Amino acid sequence: MSGKFITFIIAAAILIVSGCVSKLQKPLPICPGKQSVSSSLYLLRVYANDTKNIRASGQCLAEFAVDGKAHKENFPVKIWYNAPSRIRIYGDVAFNPRGLDIGSNKDEFWMAFKPKEAGNSYFWGKWTENTALDELKFGPKLFIEAFGLIEVNQNDNWVLSNNEGTDILSKYDDNGKVVKKIYIYNCDYRVRKIEYFGDSEKVAAALELDDYRDVCNGVLVPQKIHIFNFNDDGTKELFRIKLNSVKATTEFYKGKRQKILFSRPEPRGFEHIYKIVGGEIIEEEIED
Repeated sequence: MSGKFITFIIAAAILIVSGCVSKLQKPLPICPGKQSVSSSLYLLRVYANDTKNIRASGQCLAEFAVDGKAHKENFPVKIWYNAPSRIRIYGDVAFNPRGLDIGSNKDEFWMAFKPKEAGNSYFWGKWTENTALDELKFGPKLFIEAFGLIEVNQNDNWVLSNNEGTDILSKYDDNGKVVKKIYIYNCDYRVRKIEYFGDSEKVAAALELDDYRDVCNGVLVPQKIHIFNFNDDGTKELFRIKLNSVKATTEFYKGKRQKILFSRPEPRGFEHIYKIVGGEIIEEEIED
């Protein structure tokens, strides 16, 4: 299976997209930013604590390359998010309502893609074996960040800067390398972009958020989610997401419904099964 197949499947694990052409917009107002890292992180944690259980649906457009050939997939998606760790995404790909199946719970995560064009593959892992979001540039946790549960540890090495009305939180590792940047629009203090950096300190992936909607008493959720994956060979994959329905809900909060939605499915009928350990992808043998 080619690296691009893997890139597409894992990247697909977190998208939801619309294919609308960008329109010219008036410049946004410029507001002053925060004065310290602690005040910026504090507000992000406040918003994270306000995160609600979400049910959403929309349209996904994925643009990617397979064996050097450009491909596009446009398909509807359904999403259930039970904060803080449970999420389930179904994508109706190739006339299969669960052709794309992505999810996580407090113990495990999984990403499954049925169409043969993407290798008919199943990825899974345990959070205890993948403790850092930065190890998993693509996966359910990144999508959880899109819904507002931004991973910001006060004890990490953060640096705050500001550029034309945008606060920028930059996270560095113990060796002084940048691993993550969070761009926050100061007027509403909502995250507009997150960049994830690879070992070479180049952007390996990016998440862009826009068109926030109030779903419940000031809890804002972005209706536009764009995912970018940047490959070492200079190519990239783009996933644009447009949510046309976003609602706060309690219908899957507990009981049988929660178990059905947020339990990892058995990998039956897949040509390839991979386990992710420490950010590494390991192919498993399929039992006859």
